[in-house]
Amino acid sequence: MSGADLDLNASITEIDRCMIVTLSDNMTDDRLAEISGIIIQKAHERSIRGAVLNFGMVSLVDSYIYKVFADTSRALSLFGVRVVWVGLSPGVVCAMIDLGIEPDETVIRTALNLEQGLSCLSAAAASV
Repeated sequence: MSGADLDLNASITEIDRCMIVTLSDNMTDDRLAEISGIIIQKAHERSIRGAVLNFGMVSLVDSYIYKVFADTSRALSLFGVRVVWVGLSPGVVCAMIDLGIEPDETVIRTALNLEQGLSCLSAAAASV
């Protein structure tokens, strides 16, 4: 599946064995599960070494959305893929804190923006 063909709910771009997944707002539960499956399958098929999940266009992360992408991140980590979440807005972060959501730092790293996320992946690759 090409990067732009995720029905406007997400796009996947691959650069140098790294996957950049840009998520959009208003994803349905069914669509979330489908996007997760596509991410995991594509990472496995392409021997991806790093993934950036970009939440920059997402205005709400509830406990279900968090669980889907935390589980996706765990699955990717089992393939040896380093995962960085970027673009979390202050409102999303506050909502996650209010819900008691605390990312597992052994699986999910966070960065402020895409540039910092890619730098995080580069630094991690250099230290291996």
